[in-house]
Amino acid sequence: MANSNKYLDQTKQWIERLVVGLNLCPFAKHSFNNGLIHYELSDSDDFRPMMEELVNLIEKLNSVEEDEISNAFMVYSSDVSFEYMLDLEYSFLGLLEEAGLDTKYQTVVFHPQFRYEGEEVNAHGNFTNRAPYPMIHILRAEEVSNAIATTINVDLIPENNTAKLDRLALIKISEVFEEGFEDRVAKALR
Repeated sequence: MANSNKYLDQTKQWIERLVVGLNLCPFAKHSFNNGLIHYELSDSDDFRPMMEELVNLIEKLNSVEEDEISNAFMVYSSDVSFEYMLDLEYSFLGLLEEAGLDTKYQTVVFHPQFRYEGEEVNAHGNFTNRAPYPMIHILRAEEVSNAIATTINVDLIPENNTAKLDRLALIKISEVFEEGFEDRVAKALR
């Protein structure tokens, strides 16, 4: 398997520096800072094994309480396309629905080439879901609902994120790992 430390360490650094640092997801800070996020690395690029790994991850989440594992990331070391990841997520959501777990879990795709439909490739807002590697984030739906219920102006999150990302003016996701990135974030938040 690929060097898991590299992939998982950079994933954690991306969450800390961009997602939590810019407060792109106001619900992420608690889980991240309290070590409640589970990370797994897959070197597969074949659909069936990738689905099996996601099913195994759901089984792991089902076997523990949210105060042990709040949510989980499946990080892929293979260079699968953004469209492939969307197809994988769609099929996985179908499996969750068949198993009656679609109301218990929800997913988010992150990818180095993430692009919202109708957005320009270089639109800064795409960086809300751009990550150093392809990944699927599995969240507990109840936890997300509770977080939304306690967040003021949740409807403004996408607009606020776009404004922050416009000020940050990322061109490529690798900038997150550059020296001085935290200073850029601090300036973007002013």
